[in-house]
Amino acid sequence: MTEPCEVFVVDHPKARKTHRCDECFGYIQRGETYSNQHGVFDGEGFTHKVCCDCSALIDDLNEGKREDEIVSFGDLGEFAYESGLEDYKRFIAIKQKRGAAISEHTLKTLAEWEEDEKK
Repeated sequence: MTEPCEVFVVDHPKARKTHRCDECFGYIQRGETYSNQHGVFDGEGFTHKVCCDCSALIDDLNEGKREDEIVSFGDLGEFAYESGLEDYKRFIAIKQKRGAAISEHTLKTLAEWEEDEKK
């Protein structure tokens, strides 16, 4: 089990400049509200910025889960993939919407998965 943070704060500021989401790697646009998670873990400070779309997906994936089963920082893509096709498609759509790079391998995997689901 992961140790808890020594300090953990979440606020929801309005972006004064463009940021990168630490989950989808897309853009958080100026004027957009985002989740700013910051604190201290194992004696080291951290900041984790998450766009509103990824925050909503994280909330949905974490719903009804125990503390040791929730999405970890930076692992949304993996959790969405493991959760199933619809959640993974939602994650890829967020990446596309926010201008993040999507590898050919990811698109191929998604297309194969969708084809298998049709069978």
